Amino acid sequence: MLISLGRFLLNSTVGLLGTIDVASELGLIRKEEEFGETLGKWGVGTGPYLMLPALGPNDIRSGLGDVVDTSYTPLDALNFYFAAFRTGIKVLESRAALMSQEQQLNQSADPYSFVKNAYFQNLEFKVKDGKVEKTQEEEALEDDIDAYLDSLE
Repeated sequence: MLISLGRFLLNSTVGLLGTIDVASELGLIRKEEEFGETLGKWGVGTGPYLMLPALGPNDIRSGLGDVVDTSYTPLDALNFYFAAFRTGIKVLESRAALMSQEQQLNQSADPYSFVKNAYFQNLEFKVKDGKVEKTQEEEALEDDIDAYLDSLE
């Protein structure tokens, strides 16, 4: 929170009322948080998994978070066309970022389960700020793999 406050103060004073991102140049990294992540930190469950056409994977908590995130953006209230254009650009950016992962998806035995598992792992990673602990199943699987590889040597 102090980093966000520092970014705001720097950018609003030195950065010509926020038109220039001085804080990033000084190493104060902008942290992208969503309201769905906040709900997750407060203990709200994800709810059912939804695969929505053109929107991709989603869940109830993230969907509610998206509604809150988009409803408080002041520029969207001023100009609908600007908001629609910005949303279109975000969708294109998201799609372009995922193109490199299409080969993994095409090679998976069950693409639906692959996307669902990756989606929930990413959600957990975001909510816990990258501090995800391994489950007992994952540790047991790693031990089994290590034992198998040791037996091959």
